Amino acid sequence: MKTILATILIASFLTVVNTGGFQKAIGTSGVDNGKIILNLEDGYIVIGEKSSDDHQRKEILVYKTDKGGNVNWAKSYGGTETYVVNDAYLDNENHIHLSAERYLSNRESLLYMELDENGNLETSVPYDEGGNEVEPWAIAPTENGGNIIVGFTK
Repeated sequence: MKTILATILIASFLTVVNTGGFQKAIGTSGVDNGKIILNLEDGYIVIGEKSSDDHQRKEILVYKTDKGGNVNWAKSYGGTETYVVNDAYLDNENHIHLSAERYLSNRESLLYMELDENGNLETSVPYDEGGNEVEPWAIAPTENGGNIIVGFTK
């Protein structure tokens, strides 16, 4: 019985390890920070931040890869501020919804973004809490097609 159980466990482990995965380094010339991986039927969405050329601010960075890790597209979103992505999800149309912190000169604000399946910006909505610190930690869809974002302000 122990031999059969050990054989099943080893076979299960080998199946998990040998699933056709990949190991690649993907990035830009700056400093990149991958944070979130969303699974697609034909690949992955990788979301994080990239530092500006002068390393003074961060932009939101989104990649789409195929199942082998080959980049289909990569786009960055930002401006003169720094952005930090905290969470994201895919909807039924493979649109990417994400919540981020936007650091302005003397305050922070929450930023909600929606990208289409090709990474094109559909919606970008900042929520300013009047100078309070804002930490949007998680985002999820609601039953009526909206979003709920949780975190804290102080």
